[in-house]
Amino acid sequence: QRGQLLGMRLQLQEQRITALARQLSDVQQQLRANAQARAALLGPLKMFAAMKDETSLDKADGFNAFLAPLKGQLAALDKSDAELKAEETSLTGQLSDEQSRWNVFNSQIEELERSAGKPVR
Repeated sequence: QRGQLLGMRLQLQEQRITALARQLSDVQQQLRANAQARAALLGPLKMFAAMKDETSLDKADGFNAFLAPLKGQLAALDKSDAELKAEETSLTGQLSDEQSRWNVFNSQIEELERSAGKPVR
């Protein structure tokens, strides 16, 4: 009976680990997508910023109006990255905790098998 309970708990841990690993993978994919979006934004920002430096003061206002949405998008990416990195750190810790629990349950099952005289997998 104890062995069955441990086996069920081990399966539950495996499900938790799988779910956390999937969530972590999703967050990491979002971070990669943000990095690509950032690279796509930085090119035009640098180009227009250089052009702005070479233009007269009255044209500079037009560049500022054009650059403002790009800078806003960049700020939104920065905020998203900070949130995603915090989530990534949290998920990494949770995943480590769940893997440790899995190891404990697995060790207990192996000990039960040894005490019952069954070969350990």
